[in-house]
Order: sequence, then structure tokens, then C-alpha cells
Amino acid sequence: EVLAAGIILKTGWHGECDFVDPMCGSGTFLIEAALIAQNIYPGIYRKSFAFERWDDYDADLFASIASDDSAERSFDHRIYGGDISPEAIGVTRRNIRAANLDAVISLVCKPFDEWTEPPANGILVTNPPYGERLRPESMEELFSGIGTTLKRHFAGYRAWIIGY
Repeated sequence: EVLAAGIILKTGWHGECDFVDPMCGSGTFLIEAALIAQNIYPGIYRKSFAFERWDDYDADLFASIASDDSAERSFDHRIYGGDISPEAIGVTRRNIRAANLDAVISLVCKPFDEWTEPPANGILVTNPPYGERLRPESMEELFSGIGTTLKRHFAGYRAWIIGY
């Protein structure tokens, strides 16, 4: 989750416009975007951290930092996620509920090329399937399709496509 938050922050997005991940998988980018938009620390919902086992770990100090919500802010835009897989959408829904972020994240189950009416200007960040999830010979077709959909339906968007 910290890596996803770092990637989102690298895009320069801090919640000033809508956020879209059309190939959301388990929803990590969506959840981290919602936390960033509300100025909530990455990983805040983790049950434990490795540093809690350090000899000089100060539990009281950490508790005061973790419970300080004074910097949180409201978010006036939306976060949209989608995936072609109903199973992935189910997992994402559970993860969003667990993070109590239902109010700011909307989900759809459809392929990216069917996103014909995205929200007004925003940012798109996604990590398309690759490796075991996609045969190498299908990758050129996938990325060509992503480019076509971006040009046709996401004019005005900044797009960040994570690849390997």
C-alpha cells in the first residue's frame, strides 16, 4: 500500500480532481487515492508494523501520531474503479468497505474500452494485467487498446500506466 501511495503521489495528484483506475484488481490504487485525497496516512489501517518490534519503539508516541486526525480534509471529487473481472470487483468492494471508503469510491464491472463516459477531467492511474495474468503476445493488443480508449474517451486526462 505504501508503494501504491508513492506512485500516486509521484503523479502530483493530491485530490484536486477525479481519480480513475479502470483495471483496479484488488483496489489498492483506489484505496490509497481515497486516503491521500483525505490526507490520511498510507497504511493507517494496518494492524501491525515491523518497527513495533524495535527495542526503542515508543507505543504511546505511535498511538498519538496514528490517532491524530487534525490534518484530515474533505474530498470534493470522486474516485472511480473498474475491472473486467467480477471476482476482482468483489475483492475490491470488500477492501473498500474494510477501509470505510464506500462514500468516495464508485465501482463498475466492465472492460476499459467500454468506459465511454468518464467523469470530467481527472487523472487515470492503472496497473494493467501482465506476466501470469496476460500472455506476452496479448500485451501489444492490450496497450494499443488502452491508447485508443484514452484518446477517444479520456481527453483532458493525465494518464499514468504502470508497466514492467
